[in-house]
Amino acid sequence: MSMLISYIKKEQLLKQLEGELLSMKENSEIQKDLEFKDKLEALMAEYGVDQAFVLKVVAPEAYSEDGKTKKTRKPRKLKVYHNPHTGEVVETKGMNHRVLKLWKKEHGGDTVEGWVVDDTKEVAPEVAPAPEEPKAEVKKEASKKPAKRETKRELPVGMKPKPKGHKPKFQFAPSAKANR
Repeated sequence: MSMLISYIKKEQLLKQLEGELLSMKENSEIQKDLEFKDKLEALMAEYGVDQAFVLKVVAPEAYSEDGKTKKTRKPRKLKVYHNPHTGEVVETKGMNHRVLKLWKKEHGGDTVEGWVVDDTKEVAPEVAPAPEEPKAEVKKEASKKPAKRETKRELPVGMKPKPKGHKPKFQFAPSAKANR
């Protein structure tokens, strides 16, 4: 019995939708739009082009080659952080800077964000080295033999160096069954 009731309701809904569709077809604006659509589809078929091509021709700046809209990202602003404890200065556009992460871990994120140097503020002169000192050091180092560069790389925070002769945990070894 419930199937009969749902059938009758759907039939009534279908009649209602057909009535709305007929009233929409009588609307002059919809008739113009449908006529335009039909003519455009006929032209596309005549010249053998698809919708993506038509959109590229009509609005090339809005659509890229794959048919999606282009999204341009605003470049990030350079931030300069000055550590008042050590006098170090870090310039970065992102938050993935190694030294900046260490500072945040050590001093806290809010504290480190307070170390951002504005364009109007300058680094304290007593902390910043005088420009003459590094030049003198460079001359001394140039007269010495060049120091041997270390090939050892720094490991990320929290990683321990592997002992010599260390083998990976998972190493491929052919099983005895595979040789049969």
